[in-house]
Amino acid sequence: MSRLLAVLLALSLSPDPAAGQVAAEHDALAGSLRALSGRDPALHLEAVVSLAKLGPAALPALPQLRRVLREGGRDLRLAALEAIGSLGPAGDRAVADVLRALNSGDPDL
Repeated sequence: MSRLLAVLLALSLSPDPAAGQVAAEHDALAGSLRALSGRDPALHLEAVVSLAKLGPAALPALPQLRRVLREGGRDLRLAALEAIGSLGPAGDRAVADVLRALNSGDPDL
């Protein structure tokens, strides 16, 4: 009986895996936003790729992604398009920026 009680107690004290995922997404989002506000272009690309992997959880970064889409270099703009697409319907607020990028005449977009 005491062994069963110990197992039940251990299970009740185990952290919620969903809470851990939310915390990890929050940390990734915060780190990506910090990197985008810095001056290192290599970190900018890494941050935007990270945001694309977060999917809809990256919605708070939409203003920064829109800025990157308007002002970034080719690789950064491509990554921003992917990140905005990964937001799903929530990314609809960036449609005008996406269309502008696609109609920019850049054959790589």
